[in-house]
Amino acid sequence: MVSVLNPLTLWFFLRKKIFFIRPKFIEMWHALKSSAVLFIPQVAIILYTNLNKTMLGTLGNKTFVGVFSNALLVTTFFITLISSVDTVLMPHATRLFSQNKHDAGYVMIQRVLNSEAYFTIAIAAGIIALSDKLIPWFFGSSFSDMNTVLPILGLLVVVIPGGMSISRQYLIPQDRIKEYNNSVYLEAIISVLLNFILIPPLGAVGAAIVSVSVEALIWLIRLWDFWKKAHLGYSRWQFIVNTLTGIIMILVIKCLTTNMSATPTTTIIQAILGALVYLLLTTILKANPALPLLKQFWDDFSKKRNRHSKIYLHKYII
Repeated sequence: MVSVLNPLTLWFFLRKKIFFIRPKFIEMWHALKSSAVLFIPQVAIILYTNLNKTMLGTLGNKTFVGVFSNALLVTTFFITLISSVDTVLMPHATRLFSQNKHDAGYVMIQRVLNSEAYFTIAIAAGIIALSDKLIPWFFGSSFSDMNTVLPILGLLVVVIPGGMSISRQYLIPQDRIKEYNNSVYLEAIISVLLNFILIPPLGAVGAAIVSVSVEALIWLIRLWDFWKKAHLGYSRWQFIVNTLTGIIMILVIKCLTTNMSATPTTTIIQAILGALVYLLLTTILKANPALPLLKQFWDDFSKKRNRHSKIYLHKYII
């Protein structure tokens, strides 16, 4: 009852600010057609994503489905968290392109890609490094097969947000819906074909390889499209350094925590150790995207401080 009455009280404050207008059928129809163009590929994504699990159960067994689904759940959590940034920035990108500020829009997309890659590579490396100590206490010994599947699916944290950023901030705002839809349909077809080939011999591992391979292919296609148009993309130096640092982070965690038991405490220690190694190395090698922002903030702060000092001295001398 409270959940119903609480929103109703808001109408009292909005009654003079909201006006009801009878919509025209033709306008509703045009809006519905435009929405349907984006709705159909979303249905395709849901179908082939769930089809992976159905094919695992049909071509393999229920154990494969449980292992794959739980491993996918871990990666999906981080993917959803990271991709929420695209939802926030998509209206901004649309506004820039509608105002013909294409260069500003392209630069914004590049900054988002670099900042996103910095965190996604770290998270993917963390999933790979922590999986063997995390799975026993979090999922139980019956999910030991996840030790192979989860590190593979961890790569989705890098490729899916990258592809989604380009589609949501570049393809859709520029009304290139056809290219976006075609990439989704291609992804669905290739995914189904490869699952038929790899699931029978490899089981859940095969499904994981298919998921990563297909998503990486679509990511590279969209990235190539963006580069052809804007001649921009990921910063090569930052991406390479972040990747190498992620590999070093995995090795450090594995070496220093090999003899530790699989407990929540071990996972926390591994996470803190990995974060420190990644943050320290990327900062030393100047591959941390936050450094330019911190430098700009410090420069602005220094200018304001010097300006206030000059004003104070001028008043003091007078």
